[in-house]
Amino acid sequence: MSKVAEVKKHRSFRFSDEEISLIDELVDIENDRRKTVAREMNLEYKALNRTSFLLYLAQERRRKYQEQGEI
Repeated sequence: MSKVAEVKKHRSFRFSDEEISLIDELVDIENDRRKTVAREMNLEYKALNRTSFLLYLAQERRRKYQEQGEI
């Protein structure tokens, strides 16, 4: 049986320079936090980029709503 891979499509979003700057600042803060936790717990660390950071935020929000029974 063959495994069907998820098809990913290219998407684009338009952000102003100020919005990109804000996202980059938040990514840096989150990466610093994750790096510290990984170091303290002797775990492998992988930095987030803009895309993975936004997906991480969406997944955390979904998890929160599921815990509250809204989803």
